[in-house]
Amino acid sequence: MTDDRRVVFVMFDGMKTLDVTWPAEVFAEANRLGGTYSPA
Repeated sequence: MTDDRRVVFVMFDGMKTLDVTWPAEVFAEANRLGGTYSPA
């Protein structure tokens, strides 16, 4: 089993930039703390 995670962001009309960038920052911080992920 691998420690890598795949993360998918679904976008739609009317979304604000912050709706996507804030969760991305959370995953980036988790990566810095030792986990890894692969955006899809």
